[in-house]
Amino acid sequence: MERIPGNKEIMEMPLYEKQEKEEHGSFFYCGQDEFGNEVYVLGRRSLNLVVEPVLNYLAAKFGERIVVVNAVTYVNFPMKLGGFLSRRLKLVFIGRPLVLWGTRKAYLKFTAEVRKIKGSFHANNPMP
Repeated sequence: MERIPGNKEIMEMPLYEKQEKEEHGSFFYCGQDEFGNEVYVLGRRSLNLVVEPVLNYLAAKFGERIVVVNAVTYVNFPMKLGGFLSRRLKLVFIGRPLVLWGTRKAYLKFTAEVRKIKGSFHANNPMP
């Protein structure tokens, strides 16, 4: 989180550029954070307005805490254009470098959000 990774490191991330269109709406388990919380990724596309209230309702119903982060906020134009070229037009040789460049450009914004969430979680739930 202290430095912007290179293209090879980004491409080696388990879920980076691997989700297919039909997998949107599926949860992908990423692991646990240092607080023991399970971390998931969800491609929600048009479900954007529905997902967060439903997850918050279910979390409250079952006495769980959930943090929903809309990472689309940090997706920049090169990432969108590159994704469109790669996925929709199958021009991976043009799209992927654009997505990688955009990802590297936005990387510190993503990590700042992660730090903010972890700081908030730690403040609300101090470790023993």
